[in-house]
Amino acid sequence: MKLPAYLRISLVYLIFGVLWIFFSDTLLFAIISDQETIKELQIFKGWVFILLTSATLYFLMKSYSIKRDQLEYDLRETEKQIKETNKKLVALTENLYLVREEERLNISMEIHDELGQQLTALKMGISAFGSMINKNSDKMDEKTYYEYKAELADMLKLSDESIKTIRKISSHLRTEVLEKLGLFDAIRSHAEDFEKKFGIPVKLEMDYEDEARRYDKKKEIVVFRVLQESLTNIARHAKATEVKIYLLEENNMLNLVVSDNGVGFFMNESKEFNSLGIMGIKERARLVNAGLEIVSNPGKGTIVTLSVPLN
Repeated sequence: MKLPAYLRISLVYLIFGVLWIFFSDTLLFAIISDQETIKELQIFKGWVFILLTSATLYFLMKSYSIKRDQLEYDLRETEKQIKETNKKLVALTENLYLVREEERLNISMEIHDELGQQLTALKMGISAFGSMINKNSDKMDEKTYYEYKAELADMLKLSDESIKTIRKISSHLRTEVLEKLGLFDAIRSHAEDFEKKFGIPVKLEMDYEDEARRYDKKKEIVVFRVLQESLTNIARHAKATEVKIYLLEENNMLNLVVSDNGVGFFMNESKEFNSLGIMGIKERARLVNAGLEIVSNPGKGTIVTLSVPLN
């Protein structure tokens, strides 16, 4: 194993010093008999040793200082690059988020306008075909007539359900209530839909000065999406029997708290804490510089708190 340079220099100097002290005295006493001369030479030898020691220590300390300064410079440059990379990643994430919301809007419009219209046209065609069968009922036997009527009724029912599903998907993607009526009505509407769909009672409390107030569009979307994702996680994993939602505007902050009385989980060990849903909530909070706290314990439910600065 190759020794570091400073250790090699120290060992060489140690060996040189021992040899210098031992052999220089032996040599002096061997060739010089005058004690005064020996004393003067020993003083000179001491000064030479001190100078060599000082020079060696200076060289080692200088070398160490240069390497330390280089390491500190490299560290500063690395930190600077990491910060720049993080800024670019945040900007990229924000751009991807906005693009995704835009794509949600485009997809919802295509689903609503194109597929919705096609299903409506299909339903009208089925109804027209039913009217045609009614007009020509005297030309077919009774059994065939009622079979056609039953089939058409099933087709109409399926088309109605498909249209409802399309509208529901479009509404989920587009957050139409949020766009038209604002954050408070959107949260109220979504909480009611959640309660009807999953049968889990939702206690909703909102404290605001102006219900019609509109906030920054991006912040409204973030708050609403965090609520959606939190309720989705509750429906999928929590096994809760009650959900509480608080929305409070205070001290130039908009605070959203979503809690449940479900099974909860261990914060550092559970897959739920590192799930895509939780990661999505974290990313959305980071986009608007919002504070986010997620607290959960087994058997004690989960609390998600989002604090969005309004300035």
